[in-house]
Amino acid sequence: MAEELAQRSSWGRMYDPLVLAVNTVPCAATAYVEDMYVDCNLAQETAQGVRGLRLWMTNEYGHGGIREDGPRVFSRLLAMARDEIPDW
Repeated sequence: MAEELAQRSSWGRMYDPLVLAVNTVPCAATAYVEDMYVDCNLAQETAQGVRGLRLWMTNEYGHGGIREDGPRVFSRLLAMARDEIPDW
């Protein structure tokens, strides 16, 4: 259903994989292992296409980690992007 909606939308491209593949900006993201809305394998695959992205895979939260514990999630991602802590 989401694919059908995306095909009918006028949003245009959400991102350009070729641009992300040559990214030079430090960045970090979270992928929730038990996310009920986003397939974890797809999230990992997408993250691998972004040069330099540090990925935090966690099962501590479902889909709404930033809502559940925003300060902790944001602090961890910021530290990862700054290469202050490892991604794990």
